[in-house]
Amino acid sequence: MRWIDIPLTGPDIRPEWESLLDEASACANEMPELQKSAGLDSPLIVRRMAEVGQMLFHAITQTDPGGFRPRREHEGGVTPHVGVTEADYVTGYHIIAPPQYVGLPWTWLHNGLTFLLEQYTICSSTNGSRLPAAPDVTPWMTRLREANLTQQIRGERPLRSTLLRLRPEMCDDPEILFVPGHCEDEIRRLIYREADGIKRALAASSLGRPLARLSVLTEAVTPALLTRRSSMYQGLHFAGPTAQRRDQAQGEEAAWLVELVETVNRESSETAENDIPVDLELEVVGVDPITALLDHVTAKAELGGGPNVPPLESRHTTTTLERAPWWLDDGPIQPEELGESGGMPPLVFSNSYRSLPELGHRFLAAGGAAFIGPHVPLYSRPARKFAGRFYNFLADGHCVATALRTAALACRSEFGAEHPVWLSYGVAGYGSLALQYL
Repeated sequence: MRWIDIPLTGPDIRPEWESLLDEASACANEMPELQKSAGLDSPLIVRRMAEVGQMLFHAITQTDPGGFRPRREHEGGVTPHVGVTEADYVTGYHIIAPPQYVGLPWTWLHNGLTFLLEQYTICSSTNGSRLPAAPDVTPWMTRLREANLTQQIRGERPLRSTLLRLRPEMCDDPEILFVPGHCEDEIRRLIYREADGIKRALAASSLGRPLARLSVLTEAVTPALLTRRSSMYQGLHFAGPTAQRRDQAQGEEAAWLVELVETVNRESSETAENDIPVDLELEVVGVDPITALLDHVTAKAELGGGPNVPPLESRHTTTTLERAPWWLDDGPIQPEELGESGGMPPLVFSNSYRSLPELGHRFLAAGGAAFIGPHVPLYSRPARKFAGRFYNFLADGHCVATALRTAALACRSEFGAEHPVWLSYGVAGYGSLALQYL
């Protein structure tokens, strides 16, 4: 795959370009309010995404009318072939933007007829898609360059035939640490179902050996533990609330979660095996009805729709923190803390509330190479589905950018084009990062 860099920085940038991006940013930030009234997965959300995407498209063409037409001066980095058509023969657009615009929903780019994500991979960063020169080159970048050089010398070969060179047999597989967000014990089973899905996805590699494995600790992942041990891992996957921000006021004293648990326990004990509610969807064969019911009620409760749960507007939440953190079992941790400890792994996936606009650039500035997360609030079930799909494609050797695009298209096929989950995620940083280079 080849990248086309679209620079939105420099002395030639005009004020009207910034005003367009500011307008698009404001509209994107209003999306949660629209979702409260229309529903998290309403088709109206996709239509609004298209409107914002057209603003972003117009901003780029205002700055560079030929930005989406490949030109030699726009040629960026190259991602080595892995032997899969949808990963190898697709063009990637790499948006180079100032820090305040990196977290914009660039995956919503829309030319008036269609979303660009249907045909192209898209990511954003403050730097170009080409890897930096020394001394900023990291080990994963060195391996990516070696893979590119090998393919130039020996011709296009699938990853299976070059994997032994990248990953000798005596090498351990990279580890991705699963970081569960703070939640009630009864709700934690939903968090760990996400971990189970990721484990299965990574183990299902078609390459004959796993490219990475998920590490799920038996002990609590606390800020102190994460600061001490994160340097041992090559990736972090954070799983937390995706429909509503979790802050200090929603910690151990979150009354609505307590009521939810009581409701689930009561309803599950009263519901006979053959009397499951009609609108209850059991996610997969083998999932017990109690867990599925918990999933179902949680989805309703995430925006105030569950039984015995007060409307969202009546839940006053405050936090003394100026910037969103990850909430762990005994408190918050900020990306900057991991960066200061020297323990920031290259790959970070934060499956939590609006994590890309709120956390993406900060994780990159703290030392991460690629950050994946949602732009908008999501129900937990489609969020877990997307994560599983994403790691399915990573396990086959796709880079993070093509894994995100193919996961999006798979979710569009499963949930429908008018369900917003397929457009809800984005990647910031180096879209060429892949598990085989970690």
